[in-house]
Amino acid sequence: AYVFTNTSNIFDYTTYKWSFGDDSTSTEKNPSHQYLKAGTYDVKLIVYDSTACNLIDSITKTITLRNDSLIVNQGDTVCAGDSLLFVLSGSFKDSTTFNWSPGLAFSDSTIFLPKILTDTSENYLLIITEDPGCADSIYYPVFVPTYTLQLSDTVACLGDTLMNFVTSNPNFVAYHWSSDSAFSDQLNIFLTDTSFRYVVLEGDSTFYIKVTDISGCEFTDSLTVNGVNFQMTINQDTTVCDTVPIWGNILNYTDVQLDSIVWSPSNKIVQGSDSTAALLGMGFGINRYQVYARDTFGCVDVDTLERTLRSDSLRYTKLDTSCFGDSLQIKLPLTFVDSSKYSWAPANLFSDSAKYLPKVLTDSSVNLVLLVTQYPGCTDTVLYPVNVPVHQLLLSDTIACFGDTIIN
Repeated sequence: AYVFTNTSNIFDYTTYKWSFGDDSTSTEKNPSHQYLKAGTYDVKLIVYDSTACNLIDSITKTITLRNDSLIVNQGDTVCAGDSLLFVLSGSFKDSTTFNWSPGLAFSDSTIFLPKILTDTSENYLLIITEDPGCADSIYYPVFVPTYTLQLSDTVACLGDTLMNFVTSNPNFVAYHWSSDSAFSDQLNIFLTDTSFRYVVLEGDSTFYIKVTDISGCEFTDSLTVNGVNFQMTINQDTTVCDTVPIWGNILNYTDVQLDSIVWSPSNKIVQGSDSTAALLGMGFGINRYQVYARDTFGCVDVDTLERTLRSDSLRYTKLDTSCFGDSLQIKLPLTFVDSSKYSWAPANLFSDSAKYLPKVLTDSSVNLVLLVTQYPGCTDTVLYPVNVPVHQLLLSDTIACFGDTIIN
């Protein structure tokens, strides 16, 4: 309501009539009146006093009532973490007051053009109050772009080729993949490429992405690729001496750690064809087996195992010769593994019948026998003939005459 002040000379018998220009009247000395709409009104005051020289007098004033205005500004865009200086035009009296809200975001919420620092989009309100109390409101929307790049760490198999990429967005104008957080290198060929090719190395490798949008705002994220070196260790190739089935084992993984196991060929697998331990059937000659395994990350490895079935062997050496009464050093060109055990016979002829190359003492020709026992229990027999020469000179004593010449 607007309060009207009467400054006329007042006497005891003075009466008043106010006409507010909107068909409303009042007889109060200082009335208040509520206008229902903005506009220009002629307000007339008629004063009457029967005791005064001037029985009646009047005065008319024009007043203008205006609506408070609300202006919606087109707003501005600012990157998260950057400050924004508001841009508005207008001229105001020195007595004009300004009030921005919410005020915590502003460097000074009581000036016309403050700076703002915000990480979220917001509609800010400026209330401009001018004498005689009229207020204008300005909405100033500030948009802070935010995007989720949707990267996630992953596990991959050593040697696999990955295409690391970020989801494209029509608001993105540049993508920069790098191997370090300072973005000192560029892994994607062009800045318009959303992805780059990576051959997986063992261990953790972290990659960083910086995306620039149409407003020039930058967004960063990272992902880590854990390269798994899935490599089985199985039994070593070996030689066996009988056809009894033997176990093949994956030594460095358990059944729980593996998603799939297949031993082959299936016709030679007696038991456990889908387990880390498989019972392998044996045939004569070289037996080859293959094991395929996939771990819980999907990494695959294949390895082979050989088991050679061999028969006990009989070997001959060339004839050796020893003089009667001499000791003979055994000489053999054969080689055996260090774990082999030796046994010579007849044992009584040897300095040490359990040595590979002992000395032998014999006064007669003999066939020596060496038994060589090797892991896993195979036995080789070596015949070592020794010749001890024996000659009879057939000399006899005789009687001769003194002075005779004798040829012996």
